[in-house]
Amino acid sequence: MLPKVSLFFLVVLLTSQTLTSFTFSLPTHQTTAMAKTSFLSPTKRSASNLISQLEKVTTIVADTGDMSLIKKYTPTDATTNPSLIYKAALLPEYAPFVTESVAYARGLHTAEPAVLAATMDYLGCKIGSEISKIVPGYVSTEVDARLSFDTDGTIAKARALIAIYETLGVPKSRILIKIASTWEGIQAAKVLQTEGINCNLTLLFSLVQAVACAEAKCTLISPFVGRIMDWYKKSQGVDGFSPAEVRREGARVPLLASF
Repeated sequence: MLPKVSLFFLVVLLTSQTLTSFTFSLPTHQTTAMAKTSFLSPTKRSASNLISQLEKVTTIVADTGDMSLIKKYTPTDATTNPSLIYKAALLPEYAPFVTESVAYARGLHTAEPAVLAATMDYLGCKIGSEISKIVPGYVSTEVDARLSFDTDGTIAKARALIAIYETLGVPKSRILIKIASTWEGIQAAKVLQTEGINCNLTLLFSLVQAVACAEAKCTLISPFVGRIMDWYKKSQGVDGFSPAEVRREGARVPLLASF
């Protein structure tokens, strides 16, 4: 049985604010219902109504580091990545977090590259810890992408992130460590899952990766639906597909239909 699936779609929030990406997580047996919900016809509806419809068949996960948006839309889970953390850190209200993170890193290291790496690790966990006070479910924190082909490095970094979270009062049961679903990343997740460190395998583009993640007993997989769709559109020379073309047996987008 495949692990829980996290499908990425962009929710068009019908407000004047910047669009926010949300993730919809669901057991694999619910993916058909998710597909039906994700292609709602463009009628007049508020963002809250759209989200409430999605909540009937899935779990809403905010893909942002902006806590004001998380508070506004009240998702169950949240996920971050370095680019989102960077954007959030530029906001004035996050300045104390940056200062705290730099002080933490300088207390551990003197060499600037090590200080920078430790600052980013702590800042990601600090923002994640604050988000954990808002959402009732998981918070995903990403391992440095440069470790995507380094099993031992990924394991060490994941353990270090969990250790930081624990110093911040957040138990590992609340955290998902986000790891690239390369072969090396999946092997790292296999080890981490046995230690009770739950993993979210990202950068997933194929069923081969999904099956490998299932065999490693990963908690969550995150297929890149948008990028997969882009490939099918380019390869077939079309601008898009109807919901029926995505869902039906023998669909023109078979990989998404299988998810």
